[in-house]
Amino acid sequence: MNARGIAYNKTLFAEKGWAAPTSHEEFISLVKTICAETDMLPITLPGMYSGTYFTLMSELSHCDFLMTADGVTWAQDFSKGEASSREGFGAGIALIKDWEAAGAFDAAQAEMSDQDTINMLISRECVMTYLVGGQTYFLKMIEGSADEFGTFPLYGMGEDSSFCATSYGNKIGLNKRLGEPGNEKKLEHALKLLELFSTEEGQELFRSSKADILPLAGTAAELPEEFIPLNETMNRGHAAPFLYSGYEDILALTGEYLRENVTGGDLDGAFTLMDSIRQDTVKNHEKGNVLATVSQDLTTEQTCRLVVNALYATGLGDIALCTVQRHTPGIRIAAAANGKYYQGDLDTTNIDIPIGPLYNNPVSTQEMTGAEIKQLMETGLVVTSKTGVTDYLPFISAGLDPEKLADEETYMVVFSPSDCGETSPLEKTTVLSDVAWKEFWRDYIIGIETITPDSVK
Repeated sequence: MNARGIAYNKTLFAEKGWAAPTSHEEFISLVKTICAETDMLPITLPGMYSGTYFTLMSELSHCDFLMTADGVTWAQDFSKGEASSREGFGAGIALIKDWEAAGAFDAAQAEMSDQDTINMLISRECVMTYLVGGQTYFLKMIEGSADEFGTFPLYGMGEDSSFCATSYGNKIGLNKRLGEPGNEKKLEHALKLLELFSTEEGQELFRSSKADILPLAGTAAELPEEFIPLNETMNRGHAAPFLYSGYEDILALTGEYLRENVTGGDLDGAFTLMDSIRQDTVKNHEKGNVLATVSQDLTTEQTCRLVVNALYATGLGDIALCTVQRHTPGIRIAAAANGKYYQGDLDTTNIDIPIGPLYNNPVSTQEMTGAEIKQLMETGLVVTSKTGVTDYLPFISAGLDPEKLADEETYMVVFSPSDCGETSPLEKTTVLSDVAWKEFWRDYIIGIETITPDSVK
């Protein structure tokens, strides 16, 4: 299995007179010192994956609460919608706020992959990196460096509150059919293999990389020096698999929310978001609440057409404009129509997938001349990311044909809230309506009942 923690440049630490932290307080003090004494990023993390931020929140929450008996009880209650996310993840959010205040987060992190962060650590573009993946790549790359590297676990507020999340590469079990009559010999052989795989010798057979840590306390297996601190944390019982199973409904959206807010936003808003999503999930399971059905897979283009048609159906304007996703390597800008519908039932867990990240906000409108609308269709929505990278997203329209608009006449244009966020030039020129986008979208889709390719013409 792989262990997750924070990797750091030991050689650089020695040169600067810094010590590896052994508590949350020492970590925060270290981040502040790095910010004060250098121009380097104190820490990087692979922020291009939204799950990174959810993982950080959940792992920090493990330090002080989730790995306790009360934490286990909370997880069971939360799965049934009977506990608040604040109770379970409040400790993690509080620690993230400390990280933010110390200067640990930077807008540039939102564009980084795990390989980017490791390369930056080796090239001394950062001092530490949150190592959530790429452990094998990490060991391979540091071999060619003159510097030495180490790791340490995440820390909470309490004494001995270190924590190390794990991910398993191989899971072994028995086929239920081995218990059927006639399979006695096969079952006997399978049990012998399980017995072998429960030993250090057997697990070594599956070890494909030096980065793999055997899940056995006191193992004598050779382990890279860099991972010894994480292994020691695991051996003290301060480890658990990273949260995924049972949290699929909240993981991505919560991660995206945290990614947008760790550099100065409302982090407490994550609790409201998680509770809302989880309540929807529970209601869906309890009632078998199918809201609509998709008859066959829609293309991305068809799904985007469905979104802009819904915007126009609000009745707020003469024409609706909506950006569609466009991929530029290394640049992450979410469009107002983002994702697609697949064949099957739609419920509260998947009905909102295509309508962009700000769907809880109201729809916006703006009066524009025909010439201005044509110009916007030609240039697209030009947006500058938090890292200073500028890119554009193309528009599609519904309602009046943009090409047939009179240049000097004025028209009311309807926009998705996702096209009017704080990084958009439309944010200051549009007017909020009283139509909540998510609520209208759901009513629109429910009204169609069965979505077919004919629904999106």
